[in-house]
Amino acid sequence: MDCYPCPDPMTSTPHVYEVRPRNDHRGFRLISDVLPFGSLWYSTPDDAIDFAKHRSRAHDAVISVYDAAGKLIENTRTQGRFQRALRATFLSLTTKKVIL
Repeated sequence: MDCYPCPDPMTSTPHVYEVRPRNDHRGFRLISDVLPFGSLWYSTPDDAIDFAKHRSRAHDAVISVYDAAGKLIENTRTQGRFQRALRATFLSLTTKKVIL
């Protein structure tokens, strides 16, 4: 059964996260559209980054860390574990040579 247009299983939009200091200087906010409430509060930026990586373990993610002035400090890209396994399986299936 063919579908038209078939979605490409090798591509997906990455989850995008922003880590910004709170206005009241009491920690950091993790902001993303993929979070159920829009943003979460963390005491350190490392905790926010770790949660974003954990939350996106099955998806590619882009995590951007900003300072209080809005200047980009760090930009991290992670690749989802499930997608890596899917790509490896797909590549191994498509690159096998048939010997007759």
